Amino acid sequence: MTKQKRLPSAYCLLLLAAAVIYGVLALSDNIWADEAYTFAMLPHSFGEIWQITAADVHPPLYYFAAKLFTAAFGYSQYSLRLFSGICYWLILAIGGAQLTRLFSRKTGLLFMALYLLFPFSLEHAAEARMYSFASLAVFLCALFAYRVWLTERSTDWIGFVVSGLCAGYTHYFALVSAGVIYGLLFLCCLIRRRKLLKGWFFAAAATIILYLPWLKCLLEQLAYKASNEYWIGAITIQSLLNDLIYLLHANGFSAFPLFFGLLGLGLVIRLARKKAAAPLLALSVPVITLALGVGISMIMRPIFILRYLVPCGPLIIFFVAYGIDTIGREALRGGVVTLMLAAFCSNLIFALEDILPNPEKFGAAAVSQAEQAEAYVIQVSNHLHVSQVVAYYAAPQVPVYTPETLGAASPYENIHLLEERPEEERCLAVLTDPDTEPDDSLFSGYRGTKLGTYFAAYDTFDLWLLELP
Repeated sequence: MTKQKRLPSAYCLLLLAAAVIYGVLALSDNIWADEAYTFAMLPHSFGEIWQITAADVHPPLYYFAAKLFTAAFGYSQYSLRLFSGICYWLILAIGGAQLTRLFSRKTGLLFMALYLLFPFSLEHAAEARMYSFASLAVFLCALFAYRVWLTERSTDWIGFVVSGLCAGYTHYFALVSAGVIYGLLFLCCLIRRRKLLKGWFFAAAATIILYLPWLKCLLEQLAYKASNEYWIGAITIQSLLNDLIYLLHANGFSAFPLFFGLLGLGLVIRLARKKAAAPLLALSVPVITLALGVGISMIMRPIFILRYLVPCGPLIIFFVAYGIDTIGREALRGGVVTLMLAAFCSNLIFALEDILPNPEKFGAAAVSQAEQAEAYVIQVSNHLHVSQVVAYYAAPQVPVYTPETLGAASPYENIHLLEERPEEERCLAVLTDPDTEPDDSLFSGYRGTKLGTYFAAYDTFDLWLLELP
């Protein structure tokens, strides 16, 4: 192995820094509804998880993996958030090593440093959701596709199929991204190396066969969403612009999206002139995924939001890292890297604020104020979101009543329809929109005391304690 392809000491230092950052970020206690959904899912059996997710909008693999991890390391917020951080850490470890050996030391180290701090990905680094796991699967799928192209080894074909299946069983837009990778590999084989087509067809057939157990659920979910209301809003030109700014933002630096956009355009032109296929193909995966998501949303019905592009984050950063490595002028290359890392580091400081204690966050302290409550009643506008957060923090035996539940897709044992409330409780905790008192028609005869105003992720509400005299 040449000196340029050996792993430098900076590789280990970056992995150590990543372990510290992800470990600290996992201390966050700011639960939002989707994370509460994950926590409620894990106590269920694997068979029950399969059935519940069949009625939801995401496949079950992440929940299976998270259940196994927490069974080994403890069912807690920290262990589950750490699981997401470990997935990102593996992307850095595998990506740094493989990109160094396949391309150059600078490309590998740049990939590690930039992806570690990339705001769009860092936001999900300690989130109790499937995006870090999906990012690992999509990245490995692309990496194995490239290794297949170079080596034609059967082990790489197996890795290609397994990682593609993991992507498809984790998130549907990870499935789309993996499908794009399969399609790009097929086109490359067809145009440049037809002897690989036999292996590709075997891999594609194996992937389809192994995905058949979930295919019925996927088709049923698509049919249901096509004929029923869905929470994702319509895509407009303004929403696309806002999404692109969000994707390229770094802690509110208004000039950074423009800089990042111009840098990306410049790197595309530069790499096209150099005929550098690998980084351009890597960039085409998120571009095609985005185009498909936006296109279907505009032609049929909205199904895409920007965070569904998170699994493509490693491929975006690989394109950037490879492109920066080709900049010939050392001063220019150093300036670009310095500016990006400075902006990204400022975003890290912003992300770390989320782990600081905040008395206004709804959590165990707020629940302790209403510990005598025999039930919770949700009367806020975003009741589906808030009821899930409350269900996470409330004692398991305390029911949470809300105007609407998730139906067959609900993993919660303690969330019930408001109409099912027996109205026998002498003490209730009621959540209302800010500056709104509980509905007198539902709580006639109760005396109310406002305990405070709290927030949970994206929602703010008042917490009341109602007691019968």
